[in-house]
Order: sequence, then C-alpha cells, then structure tokens
Amino acid sequence: MTNTRLDDGGYELGVFRRETGQLVVALPVSSSFVTDSFEFEVSESIANALIEDPNLRSRLDKKLHSMLQGRITRGAHGATDEECVEVINRMVT
Repeated sequence: MTNTRLDDGGYELGVFRRETGQLVVALPVSSSFVTDSFEFEVSESIANALIEDPNLRSRLDKKLHSMLQGRITRGAHGATDEECVEVINRMVT
C-alpha cells in the first residue's frame, strides 16, 4: 500500500494519506543498529494541526520516538499503540 506524504518533512514523523483515504501519523524509530517504523491512524483535525505546525510535529516525534524505542530493543516492553494514540490526542488537541 502506498502512502502520500502531506507535510513538508523529511526522515522524521510525518502525516500521510493511505490509498484508502485514511490519515496516519508515521515515524521511523532507531536504536543502535535497529530501525523500525510505526503508523497511527488520526483524525483529519489532528492531521491538519500537524501539517500546519512543524514545531508540534517535532515535539510529537521526540515524544513518540522515546516511547517506542523500547519496542524495538526490548520486544514488547515499549509503549503500546493505545498509549501512543493517547499521547497524540493529548499533545495535538
């Protein structure tokens, strides 16, 4: 499935539209030699807020990155999807 990037970012948290029309926040997470990527579905209002505010995107990127690093280095001991969505909603709305 192809995602279309909607913001002007590079290799960091971004806002994308899936072929299905669903909006997602996606970010790469690295720790040492391991890299993975994560996607979280978001509402149109959250997507628009992130597209319009690069500083907010940057702050959210740092927060989610630190929460998710444990997932790729310690297996299931990092933040859950539900915890990440809660942080997205709290920081953006």
